[in-house]
Amino acid sequence: KTPGEFCFMPDLTAWRQDERLTCLLTVDEGDDNWQGRVGLVTGLLDEVEMDGGRDRALVCGPGVMIRFVLERLAALGFREDNMITTLERHMKCGVGICGHCHFENKMVCTDGPVFTRSELPDLRKL
Repeated sequence: KTPGEFCFMPDLTAWRQDERLTCLLTVDEGDDNWQGRVGLVTGLLDEVEMDGGRDRALVCGPGVMIRFVLERLAALGFREDNMITTLERHMKCGVGICGHCHFENKMVCTDGPVFTRSELPDLRKL
């Protein structure tokens, strides 16, 4: 991602100003106006003080990124129920009949798209 590709910037700005939240952003490639971080999302996890038994991590993005972020959060002591992610699949019917969005034992369209880590046994398939 580049700075110009962020969606929902008003929401991101509000979350970053909320004292109850920690909202970190990073890009793969900065531009002349970008003042934030450049690098992998997993690098941000070491910059924040977290309590994996109390805090929750909300993760969205491409499957390969989700996989490595969830693995890193587990290494940092996060409980599986405190790691929450979304899965993106191309859905044809949206009601669980066609099976196009099948992921392991879940149908993304009817069981998700939001899942905890405990609901996703094999991250290698992301």
